[in-house]
Amino acid sequence: MNNIKTHQLNLVAVLATYFTFTQCQFAQFIQIVETNKTESIEQVIFIDSVWAGHPVDFCLYTHKNRQYIAYYNANRNMVVGQRDLNDDKFKLYTMPVTLRKTALGTSTVLGWDGHNYVTIGIDREDYLHLSENVHCQPLTYFRSTKPNDISSLEQIYEMVDAKEEKRTTYPHFMLTGDDELLYHYRNGCSGSGNELYNIYDSESKTWNRFLDTPLTDGKGMMNAYQSQPLLMNDGWYHLYWVWRDTPDYSTNHDLSYMKSPDLKNWFDALGSPIELPATIDKRSLIVDPIPVKGGIINLAAKLILDNKRNPVFVYHKYDSAGNIQLYSAHIEENKWIYHQVTNWDYRWEFAGRGGINREL
Repeated sequence: MNNIKTHQLNLVAVLATYFTFTQCQFAQFIQIVETNKTESIEQVIFIDSVWAGHPVDFCLYTHKNRQYIAYYNANRNMVVGQRDLNDDKFKLYTMPVTLRKTALGTSTVLGWDGHNYVTIGIDREDYLHLSENVHCQPLTYFRSTKPNDISSLEQIYEMVDAKEEKRTTYPHFMLTGDDELLYHYRNGCSGSGNELYNIYDSESKTWNRFLDTPLTDGKGMMNAYQSQPLLMNDGWYHLYWVWRDTPDYSTNHDLSYMKSPDLKNWFDALGSPIELPATIDKRSLIVDPIPVKGGIINLAAKLILDNKRNPVFVYHKYDSAGNIQLYSAHIEENKWIYHQVTNWDYRWEFAGRGGINREL
């Protein structure tokens, strides 16, 4: 690392007010007019200088009258902060240093991997939960022993099943509609993995499986690169993904989708129930059967609902000439209809593994 120059960025919290835009509806389409859209910065809080050698996502979480932040500082150590919303300064707590070379293989020090982001959750009793810094690595999880107290975070090495917590990636905390705290992650690796969901019991302070089976399962042949379940304006959770056969991201294929009213019972786009786990052989879940090396990168799709509350996707893939194009997919007469949106003469040729420079 002697030839690498360390850069630092200033970490600030910016609180902004956004004003809505005007929609003008015409006969055949909706025109979005943003000419008068403005925003104003109400407050800027300097927090710290942070590592900028490569991108990695931090977490800012507002809960009741408090705000929490977790990030890697300029020395790449995990730091957690908190403040009351009327305070103009975060109280910071640097986590004790642990390294992968220890027997349990967990770490609070960021390595050279942009996957190793941070996620925060708060349970019903206001205890803080933190998970971070994993990419096919053992569960790295902390829970506070006191409510609203970042300095009381302690590491817990097993959540539900240690056998299925040795190769974890993409951790997420989320709340159900009943304010139950969930934690989900990929078990396995790119090209061979499944998605597991746990639920927290605030009374016993223990985790259990939320679902009896994985939500998605590649059956050892692939894994699903999936979105966070999105609670949309129809009151349902919506989830989409692409399958990948190997760590090479050119092996993405089959844009897929399903929805749920409660995160337990799942349905395809036409409302037919689906038995979990979602697998590649459940063909009714496939939005567009894009083949391997067909030009879709993981999580490149965008989802909205139309006025009938049916899903509408925009995504990219290669056309018949091999050029990258944007496509849309919507439901009409109980089937998916595709429309090519662009007519570009350019091919984004992506392949390999690890980080990627997105050209689209």
